[in-house]
Amino acid sequence: MRNPLYLAIVLAVTGQALLFSHPMLLAYAAVLLAAFVAFVHWYEEPTLARRFGGQYEAYANRCPVGGRARHAERRDITPHAEGSTARFSELRTRAHSRYRYRLPRTTRQGY
Repeated sequence: MRNPLYLAIVLAVTGQALLFSHPMLLAYAAVLLAAFVAFVHWYEEPTLARRFGGQYEAYANRCPVGGRARHAERRDITPHAEGSTARFSELRTRAHSRYRYRLPRTTRQGY
């Protein structure tokens, strides 16, 4: 998914509409969705294509606007692809070790 923030905003408003049983919020979510789609289609994508050229085109081919990627280079890291279990485990281990939080050591007592 290329624009997860836009999707999260629309889902949050939709969830509030369902939680509070307020149909106007559903209409607001529909308006937001239409505005985000128009903004991405007519402004954001052409601007990024002009600015980054081939790099953006390669990115756009790898990461679809909505749904799953259908490209071979995306399938080689999934655990279900043939022979890719070791690669997937390596990527998962590397990601977990990179974001492990380490508490700083202090010399003061009481921290």
